[in-house]
Amino acid sequence: MSNSLNIRFIHPQYVGQASRQLPEHFTDYVGSPVFEDNTLKTVLFEGGYIDATDGRRHFYITDHQGNIRAVTDATGTVEQTNDYTPFGSEFDAAATGTNPGLDRRYGGKEKDATLPSFPFYDFEARMYYPAYARFTTMDPLAEKYYSISPYAYCAGNPVNLVDPDGKRTLVFINSDGNYEVVDVDLSNDDYGIYLAVLDESGDYQWTDHLIGYTVSLYSYVDDDNVTPIKGAVINSMDYSGLYFYEDMITNRRSLPLYMLRANKNHQYDFKRTGGGRQVRYTDKQQYYRGMPLYYYNGHIYYATARDIGNIVAGYYAAEYGITWDEARNVFDWLNGSVEPLVSQKAQLLGYTIGAKLPYNERITRRNRYCLLIGISNVYIH
Repeated sequence: MSNSLNIRFIHPQYVGQASRQLPEHFTDYVGSPVFEDNTLKTVLFEGGYIDATDGRRHFYITDHQGNIRAVTDATGTVEQTNDYTPFGSEFDAAATGTNPGLDRRYGGKEKDATLPSFPFYDFEARMYYPAYARFTTMDPLAEKYYSISPYAYCAGNPVNLVDPDGKRTLVFINSDGNYEVVDVDLSNDDYGIYLAVLDESGDYQWTDHLIGYTVSLYSYVDDDNVTPIKGAVINSMDYSGLYFYEDMITNRRSLPLYMLRANKNHQYDFKRTGGGRQVRYTDKQQYYRGMPLYYYNGHIYYATARDIGNIVAGYYAAEYGITWDEARNVFDWLNGSVEPLVSQKAQLLGYTIGAKLPYNERITRRNRYCLLIGISNVYIH
């Protein structure tokens, strides 16, 4: 529901009881605070809410699509559980107490139960009725994709898609169920991967149906930092990158071993070998094969094979106490020139993750191998 200042939504109660005067009750959304009839009811925050009546915090537990599957208090006591059909109808719901934030459920959206027999979800631009798997009004962008009903939710595919706003990487569903990259929009900072449809002219058009996020804005961009890698395939069931990443992070290799095997066509050159001992992939589009890497805040983040190799490289640089500037110089030197943004962004992500390791441990490892890569010793005070 909108968080704009001073937006008021009027919810008449007792609908259908024509013999009674219908009192008006108001809900005001003023940023995070929510007021009912001018009384503060709850304060929303990322991942939960505060009950204004007693100051207690409550937390949302979501699944990979952002659906709220449970609500807990600060002690971890479960106050509500929810199970949904693919299109959002509820079954086997169980709740205790009457906490004011329990009306956010499917898709993380607010449930409007003014009419208990006809509950709707507020998807910001439109209201959604899960029993019919339809929005109550037409899609304002319906003319951009005639092949899909203007009332349909997630193009009829709620298992693989969710429905927020925005655009970034555009993909099309192939006959095998995988996604094919057909365009990339670098005009904003949206990491989203969105479904495309064909219009009557045979051109791909953006929709607002989200399948997940990229780990980098440049994940599907060529070395010139501009050209999209059209035709790259995203396989949501390919977990080879996740297994490789977790193995490399969990089972630390020595720096000399990692540097040796990370060379082109060697075992840790993931985009070419997939983590094996033989080169399996030689086509550029295969270097950009996409796969799920991690789940965060209700969404799946997809990485390309090229991303994963670079994320691990950045992680190892941080893990061995190498500064980002030093690592950047080494990466560029090994490449023979300044690396493209597709490499730099993924390496920085890995470095950021590795830099969270204990500082003293990282510096100790640095000092062990500093002569090997020509960097200075660092003394821990």
